[in-house]
Amino acid sequence: MQGRKEQSFDGGTERYVATILVVDDKPANIKLLFDALKDTGYRTLAALDGESAVRQAQLARPDLVLMDVMMPGVDGFEACRRLKKIPETRHIPVIFMTALDETADKIKGFQAGGVDYLTKPLQHEEVLARIDAQMSRHRLWADVEIHTAILLSMGAAETPEAAWTALASLAEKQNDVAGLAVWMADGDYLKLWRVSGFADGRPSRWRRSGGRYDRVPLSEPLIGTAFAENIQITALNEAEWKPYPLWAQSAKLQGHIITPICCIDKRYGVLGIFFGTAVTYAPEERPRWQWMLANSLGNALYHAKSLEAIRRLSEQLKLENDVLREEVSAFASSEAMIGDSAALRRVLDQIDLVAPTETAVLVLGESGTGKELLAQAIHERSKRNGAPIIRVNCAAVPHELFESEFFGHVKGSFTGALKDRAGRFELADGGTLFLDEVGEIPVELQGKLLRVLQEGSFERIGDEKTRKADVRIIAATNRDLSKAVSEGRFRQDLYYRLSVFPLTLPPLRDRREDIPGLTRHFVAHTARKMGAPSPDITDDMIAPFLEYSWPGNIRELQNEIERAMILSQGRPPVFGPPASAAAPPRPTGLESGGESVIREEDWADMQRENMVRALKLTKWRVDGPGGAAELLGLRPTTLRSRMKAMGIERPV
Repeated sequence: MQGRKEQSFDGGTERYVATILVVDDKPANIKLLFDALKDTGYRTLAALDGESAVRQAQLARPDLVLMDVMMPGVDGFEACRRLKKIPETRHIPVIFMTALDETADKIKGFQAGGVDYLTKPLQHEEVLARIDAQMSRHRLWADVEIHTAILLSMGAAETPEAAWTALASLAEKQNDVAGLAVWMADGDYLKLWRVSGFADGRPSRWRRSGGRYDRVPLSEPLIGTAFAENIQITALNEAEWKPYPLWAQSAKLQGHIITPICCIDKRYGVLGIFFGTAVTYAPEERPRWQWMLANSLGNALYHAKSLEAIRRLSEQLKLENDVLREEVSAFASSEAMIGDSAALRRVLDQIDLVAPTETAVLVLGESGTGKELLAQAIHERSKRNGAPIIRVNCAAVPHELFESEFFGHVKGSFTGALKDRAGRFELADGGTLFLDEVGEIPVELQGKLLRVLQEGSFERIGDEKTRKADVRIIAATNRDLSKAVSEGRFRQDLYYRLSVFPLTLPPLRDRREDIPGLTRHFVAHTARKMGAPSPDITDDMIAPFLEYSWPGNIRELQNEIERAMILSQGRPPVFGPPASAAAPPRPTGLESGGESVIREEDWADMQRENMVRALKLTKWRVDGPGGAAELLGLRPTTLRSRMKAMGIERPV
């Protein structure tokens, strides 16, 4: 329906004025109707014949037409038929006026598109009653069309912003609506999100006790209460609005309907529609329409958040793919912690105590003792076992990539950042982050790590958005971190944060009774990998292993067994002194009769010679079964880092 807005005579708020086109070939009849209609507040237009009536209707778009039937030239029936063929005027109701009282004439009028019939001589009370009834019916139908079109547009919107654009048009299409506003939940407040209309003062300028309406506490009696109590608050005129606030008076508002925005028991905010005049038309229907509009906006918000969650999850899964493959590979042999020695049982008892908690754990022990396996065991026994455990080998991360590795980066944030990448904290959200060789983290980066552990928040490199990560930390090291703290190589506050519950894994030489069980486990495991039957292993076959000190611990034992299985060629394996037994003896710091210390450069030379010896034995192959990394009990990435640091290169 096309409405008009006209200033009231006292200069107050705008009021709706309907326009009626009177069509009659007798000016006297037009004047009588003009006088009657103007007295009741209608605006009037006139036409003396059917043809000019059609032109007037196209130009002025009246709200209703009073059409005489018997006119020269184009009569009333034909004029009505023409109006119904024109898209801009087909919705305008037409009431016929005629002295003809035959049923056939009335039927002809309804067939032409008329909605009612007045018989001359006209009775003013009847004319006004028929007009009011048709105007109410017409306005109700127009209201249905307006809201239906808005709801359809909101339903088709792909974003909440597009849904709001459709909703905001209500301020232009309904004359008594002064404006619309949406507040979104923001903690204990509601934050102004979108505004439409309000020629006499937008909500961000409204003053309340304690502030403005751009940020509203949940205790506020109108906007806040509607959200907090999940109720619709309605006042369709100034008398119902109690107490009537000064900001409403200043903004020239006389009514409101405040409705919570919900979807599937989730409240997102509040939709407020404010009226510039008292609502006299369809007061029962207006609140129902607004519930539908608020729910439609709630649906748009819910779907947008769902799509965003799906997008983030898809991105997260894509970014996690390579990382999780590495983690699966790294923990491929973590079926169980093998052994029944008293030393191992003490560790397992401690795991049972700490695993169900959220406490940070620091795993201590020599290289190859199974610190990574212990971290996996803690995670699997924790409440986070449904989420991933993400591993970071701190010794293998280049200094300049530490921040990217831990916190991630966005595309273009530095040279080589070709796409967005999630950091390990983000990948471990809800799960466990295992910091292997934590003592290798550079001092200058330890503060940033500490901040994330304390606050649970971080930013990707090149991104201003602060992200949250709920992560349990398990750290591991073969270094003496307390000594590193005293020497200034490790932050004391970070050390205390990581070492809430320290666990020490005993070296294999201190749990020799576990060697038979470990040997049989690794033999069966290697046989499965090789696709061969698992041979029977006797105590006599294992005996040589019991005499060895195993400086490389369990990793060295596993590598020796795998090497023996490969060499056996289907025959029972022969276990002799490990190849690494020829390596320099493990320094203990004690010799018969006194203490002995190996100089740093001598120890570095011994390590270098041992590394080169292993590379030569494997023909400079670092990775894979029987590779140099396996011989030395190191990870391939660690071996490559040490080769680079020591300047070891394969001869040409």
